Amino acid sequence: YRYRHVDIDIMAKGFLKCLMLRMISEGDTTGYRLIKHIESVTGSAPSTGSVYPMLKSMEEAGWIAGRKEDGKTFYSITDTGRQRLQVLEEEKVEHMMRLHQSISLANVTFDDIGPLMLMAHMDILTLLEPVLLETGTLLEMNVDEETIGEVVEVAAEMLRGLRPGDPDD
Repeated sequence: YRYRHVDIDIMAKGFLKCLMLRMISEGDTTGYRLIKHIESVTGSAPSTGSVYPMLKSMEEAGWIAGRKEDGKTFYSITDTGRQRLQVLEEEKVEHMMRLHQSISLANVTFDDIGPLMLMAHMDILTLLEPVLLETGTLLEMNVDEETIGEVVEVAAEMLRGLRPGDPDD
């Protein structure tokens, strides 16, 4: 998924660590590549002062293993790391509920009726989940964003067609 202009400095370190572990699970990589990939996903690069200590702690926890090659350290996931990813997957709903609570709190705090209000309703997110997942998959496959937008607009028009008529008609 692509999220634009996320301030990595305020991104929860736990989420950054989970993202890094997931990326390492997809194939051996270096700290530099992790930073560049995170930047491409979020629009902001995490600092080396965040990434390398996290890599060290994940290595100490046995989640990943580093090996030196051509002056670079390549990290790979271990069986323990795979087990950790499985636990994270099982805890996904709990994490999403915490995010939902934070969004709801921000909505109440800032009295926003815009996107935060929409995001505060889990039933809406549940309905939109298939669309969001498929959109993310298509973006990862480099499908043209304009084409995806056109399909979403058609779907939005179809949804507008579901609106009940004016009771005065």
